[in-house]
Amino acid sequence: MADAALRDLKGAPNPLFGGVHVLFVGDWLQQVPVAGCPAFAVPNPGRDVSKMKPTDAKKYLDRVRGNTVYNGVNYVVILDENMRHRKDRQWRDILNRWRAGNYLQADIDNVNTVCFRNK
Repeated sequence: MADAALRDLKGAPNPLFGGVHVLFVGDWLQQVPVAGCPAFAVPNPGRDVSKMKPTDAKKYLDRVRGNTVYNGVNYVVILDENMRHRKDRQWRDILNRWRAGNYLQADIDNVNTVCFRNK
C-alpha cells in the first residue's frame, strides 16, 4: 500500500502518505465497482463484520483505510470539460450521459452499430 510505504520511507508514521502530497486522478461519476464497495464507502461494522469470514479481515481493514484516506483529501480540482472527445460531439454526449447513469436506448443502439457486427 502506498500509504504504508511512504510513511516508512519518510520516517513519518503518523501523517497519511508520510506527509507527502498525493494527487488522485479519476472520474468520480464513473460506475461503482462490479463487486465489493468503493474505497470511500464508510464500512458498517455491524453489518459488514457479521458476514465476514476470518480471511476477510484484511478486506475490511482496507476499506477502513480507504475511507480514512478519502476523508483526508483536503483540496479538490474538478475538471468539467472532456478534452479527449471534444471533436466528436455525439460520442462525448453519450459518455457524459452514461457517466451520470442516464442510458438512452438510442445511445445503446448507436454504440452497438459501431461495436457489434452481424455475421
